[in-house]
Amino acid sequence: MLRFAVTVAALALLAAPAAAQNFGFGWLEREGTETKEGPHTPPWKRTKVQGGFFGVPAAKTLLGPATILPFEPALPAASLPIRKLGKYEKEECSGQFSRYRNVEFPDLPGESYLQYVQPDKLRGAAFAGRALFVHPAQPNAKTLPKQSVTPGDMPKGFPLATLEAAFDLSGSGKAEVVRVDYCCYNPAFSEAQCIKAGGKEGGSRCFALFQKGKAGWRRVFMDRDQDC
Repeated sequence: MLRFAVTVAALALLAAPAAAQNFGFGWLEREGTETKEGPHTPPWKRTKVQGGFFGVPAAKTLLGPATILPFEPALPAASLPIRKLGKYEKEECSGQFSRYRNVEFPDLPGESYLQYVQPDKLRGAAFAGRALFVHPAQPNAKTLPKQSVTPGDMPKGFPLATLEAAFDLSGSGKAEVVRVDYCCYNPAFSEAQCIKAGGKEGGSRCFALFQKGKAGWRRVFMDRDQDC
């Protein structure tokens, strides 16, 4: 009986997906009917995934599929094979090496992405929202509605107002990864307070990704929200 229990436990461990080790940010862009003005218009024909992974050593490559998690909970998660992972390259505007390695995925299949209506009128209609990349792929992962996250679920020092997106990687129904957008001077500052704190430089915005483990939340990545 003990041997059977050990065997079942071992099989369960083998069946469980490998823990998430690498993350990236990107966006979903649709292509449809070309216009003289330039931007594509519906009906949409394909959905492209663009972006890059951060924190991956320059000499390392990522094999196998990754999970694509749109920030928008109404859009489903998807698994796509990584076709190519680029190098860290210098940015023309700063002369510094980018913190991201561009990744190439095949088109994202599914009508839900093609039928999605972009609610933000300041963005082009072809833009279908931002996304989190997770490698190795997490078959049970999904994006959680922001209203399902409580203040007690957030990393220490980050108000609920800073939450940009929340993700459940294991199927627990709880936020295990969160992306926060906040004032670099103080996460608790309002936009007006942030601008005041920045003086002549104005408000400075940062974003970060946190992952929850047995010891609590840890910051995986942080960067400033800037054009370059």
